[in-house]
Amino acid sequence: MGCQAGQYFCRVEIPHLCGLYLNAQDIQKIIPMNMMPTSNSTEVAHQILDNSLGHILERPEFQRTSIGKTARQVEDTLKTDIEIGGQKPGEIKHRFNLQMQAFQRMARVHYLGFVEAQLRFSLLVEKLEFEVF
Repeated sequence: MGCQAGQYFCRVEIPHLCGLYLNAQDIQKIIPMNMMPTSNSTEVAHQILDNSLGHILERPEFQRTSIGKTARQVEDTLKTDIEIGGQKPGEIKHRFNLQMQAFQRMARVHYLGFVEAQLRFSLLVEKLEFEVF
Protein backbone atom coordinates (compact mmCIF):
# COMPACT_ATOMS: atom_id res chain seq x y z
CA MET A 1 0.00 0.00 0.00
CA GLY A 2 1.54 3.32 -1.00
CA CYS A 3 0.25 6.30 0.98
CA GLN A 4 2.03 9.58 1.52
CA ALA A 5 1.13 12.54 3.68
CA GLY A 6 -1.33 14.82 1.96
CA GLN A 7 -2.81 12.12 -0.26
CA TYR A 8 -6.57 11.70 -0.19
CA PHE A 9 -6.68 8.06 -1.29
CA CYS A 10 -4.51 4.98 -1.37
CA ARG A 11 -4.30 2.15 -3.85
CA VAL A 12 -4.63 -1.22 -2.17
CA GLU A 13 -3.29 -4.29 -3.95
CA ILE A 14 -5.52 -7.23 -3.05
CA PRO A 15 -5.86 -10.21 -5.41
CA HIS A 16 -9.23 -10.09 -7.23
CA LEU A 17 -9.88 -6.58 -5.92
CA CYS A 18 -7.22 -4.72 -7.92
CA GLY A 19 -8.00 -1.10 -8.50
CA LEU A 20 -9.71 -0.65 -5.13
CA TYR A 21 -9.19 2.84 -3.75
CA LEU A 22 -9.60 3.87 -0.12
CA ASN A 23 -10.35 7.46 0.81
CA ALA A 24 -10.63 9.07 4.27
CA GLN A 25 -14.29 8.00 4.58
CA ASP A 26 -13.35 4.38 3.76
CA ILE A 27 -10.64 4.41 6.43
CA GLN A 28 -13.15 5.73 8.99
CA LYS A 29 -15.39 2.77 8.17
CA ILE A 30 -12.49 0.40 8.81
CA ILE A 31 -11.08 2.05 11.93
CA PRO A 32 -13.99 3.27 14.10
CA MET A 33 -13.44 6.83 15.26
CA ASN A 34 -15.85 6.48 18.20
CA MET A 35 -14.07 3.69 20.11
CA MET A 36 -14.10 4.07 23.87
CA PRO A 37 -10.67 4.01 25.53
CA THR A 38 -9.87 0.52 26.78
CA SER A 39 -6.88 -1.57 27.74
CA ASN A 40 -8.52 -4.68 26.25
CA SER A 41 -6.69 -5.27 22.98
CA THR A 42 -9.14 -8.03 22.02
CA GLU A 43 -12.02 -5.56 22.17
CA VAL A 44 -10.13 -3.00 20.06
CA ALA A 45 -9.23 -5.68 17.49
CA HIS A 46 -12.85 -6.84 17.42
CA GLN A 47 -14.17 -3.33 16.74
CA ILE A 48 -11.70 -2.80 13.91
CA LEU A 49 -12.42 -6.26 12.51
CA ASP A 50 -16.18 -5.72 12.78
CA ASN A 51 -16.02 -2.41 10.91
CA SER A 52 -13.57 -3.77 8.34
CA LEU A 53 -15.58 -6.90 7.57
CA GLY A 54 -18.82 -4.98 7.41
CA HIS A 55 -17.35 -2.51 4.95
CA ILE A 56 -15.69 -5.18 2.82
CA LEU A 57 -18.86 -7.30 2.69
CA GLU A 58 -20.81 -4.27 1.42
CA ARG A 59 -18.39 -3.43 -1.40
CA PRO A 60 -19.72 -4.31 -4.88
CA GLU A 61 -16.29 -5.66 -5.85
CA PHE A 62 -16.49 -8.21 -3.03
CA GLN A 63 -20.16 -9.05 -3.56
CA ARG A 64 -19.43 -10.12 -7.15
CA THR A 65 -16.91 -12.76 -6.01
CA SER A 66 -18.02 -16.31 -5.21
CA ILE A 67 -17.06 -15.92 -1.55
CA GLY A 68 -18.97 -12.64 -1.40
CA LYS A 69 -22.10 -14.28 -2.81
CA THR A 70 -21.75 -17.14 -0.33
CA ALA A 71 -21.28 -14.74 2.60
CA ARG A 72 -24.40 -12.81 1.58
CA GLN A 73 -26.46 -16.02 1.27
CA VAL A 74 -25.33 -17.24 4.70
CA GLU A 75 -26.16 -13.93 6.39
CA ASP A 76 -29.50 -13.66 4.57
CA THR A 77 -30.57 -17.08 5.87
CA LEU A 78 -29.64 -16.07 9.44
CA LYS A 79 -32.04 -13.12 9.72
CA THR A 80 -35.78 -12.73 10.11
CA ASP A 81 -38.34 -9.98 10.65
CA ILE A 82 -41.29 -10.18 13.05
CA GLU A 83 -44.20 -7.70 13.21
CA ILE A 84 -46.74 -7.63 16.03
CA GLY A 85 -49.79 -5.36 16.33
CA GLY A 86 -50.64 -2.30 14.28
CA GLN A 87 -53.75 -3.79 12.67
CA LYS A 88 -56.19 -1.43 14.43
CA PRO A 89 -56.15 2.37 14.05
CA GLY A 90 -53.93 3.99 16.67
CA GLU A 91 -52.37 0.67 17.65
CA ILE A 92 -48.57 0.63 17.75
CA LYS A 93 -46.82 -1.78 15.42
CA HIS A 94 -43.85 -3.54 16.99
CA ARG A 95 -41.15 -4.63 14.54
CA PHE A 96 -38.25 -6.91 15.43
CA ASN A 97 -35.34 -7.63 13.12
CA LEU A 98 -33.32 -10.61 14.35
CA GLN A 99 -29.93 -11.12 12.74
CA MET A 100 -26.97 -13.39 13.28
CA GLN A 101 -23.86 -12.13 11.52
CA ALA A 102 -21.85 -15.32 11.38
CA PHE A 103 -18.68 -13.91 9.83
CA GLN A 104 -18.56 -11.10 12.36
CA ARG A 105 -19.61 -13.35 15.27
CA MET A 106 -22.38 -10.93 16.18
CA ALA A 107 -26.06 -11.31 17.09
CA ARG A 108 -28.37 -8.30 16.73
CA VAL A 109 -31.97 -7.52 17.60
CA HIS A 110 -33.37 -4.26 16.24
CA TYR A 111 -36.72 -3.06 17.66
CA LEU A 112 -39.00 -0.36 16.27
CA GLY A 113 -42.26 0.44 18.05
CA PHE A 114 -42.60 2.55 21.20
CA VAL A 115 -38.97 3.51 20.63
CA GLU A 116 -36.19 2.45 18.29
CA ALA A 117 -33.56 0.32 19.98
CA GLN A 118 -30.86 -2.20 19.21
CA LEU A 119 -29.41 -5.03 21.26
CA ARG A 120 -26.10 -6.42 20.06
CA PHE A 121 -24.13 -9.35 21.45
CA SER A 122 -20.54 -9.93 20.35
CA LEU A 123 -19.54 -13.57 20.58
CA LEU A 124 -15.88 -12.66 20.10
CA VAL A 125 -15.48 -10.49 23.19
CA GLU A 126 -18.65 -11.67 24.97
CA LYS A 127 -20.04 -8.16 25.21
CA LEU A 128 -23.69 -7.08 25.25
CA GLU A 129 -24.58 -3.58 24.03
CA PHE A 130 -27.94 -1.82 24.12
CA GLU A 131 -28.74 1.39 22.23
CA VAL A 132 -31.86 3.55 22.12
CA PHE A 133 -32.07 5.92 19.16
